[in-house]
Amino acid sequence: MHNKVVIKKTADYPVNRWSGGRTTELYIDPAEASYLKREFSWRLSTATVEADQSTFSALPGVDRILVLLEGNVTLVHQEQYQKELKPYEQDTFDGGWTTTSYGRAVDFNLMTRNEYRGTVAYLPLEKQETRTLLDEPPARMKLSAQVIYLHQGTVRVTLDGPEMVLNPKELCCIHNPDATVSFTVANVGPGKANCLVTRIYQPIGS
Repeated sequence: MHNKVVIKKTADYPVNRWSGGRTTELYIDPAEASYLKREFSWRLSTATVEADQSTFSALPGVDRILVLLEGNVTLVHQEQYQKELKPYEQDTFDGGWTTTSYGRAVDFNLMTRNEYRGTVAYLPLEKQETRTLLDEPPARMKLSAQVIYLHQGTVRVTLDGPEMVLNPKELCCIHNPDATVSFTVANVGPGKANCLVTRIYQPIGS
């Protein structure tokens, strides 16, 4: 089966207000799913936190990974722990926890539900650097999708021949339901590029 590749640009993203600032939905799967109805399998978004203190929406049954893109924040998970984040550091937590964020920032969020699991890796690329990304799924899991989100710089993504150029805040999602996939990311801009690579897994046989 051929890989399904989706490119999204800034004009494709819906933006909404929330109590602490603005949230931008980068990707939701399945495409017709509703975040408000909690029908999604997984979702990627960024959030601009404009308040010094904000409380996250309660999301029972949702696993979350938050990666800080800009600023400095401290996440306080009530009766659990607290963690200070600097740019490109991350925290993994239960969406059902009571979580308060302190500090103004921009962050990147992965949410997964049901049997889906995910990881987010920071990928910095120096000028003219090229990296080939390979994946080894966890035991009894298969790779469902890989997403490269470009925060800063310009990169070229190559997958089985076709080449795609990403500019800041654009993403490339590669759906690959049958096998692992490798792809090459090259920095083609004048300076450093900063990317986030998200991998989505689901149980074999599902």
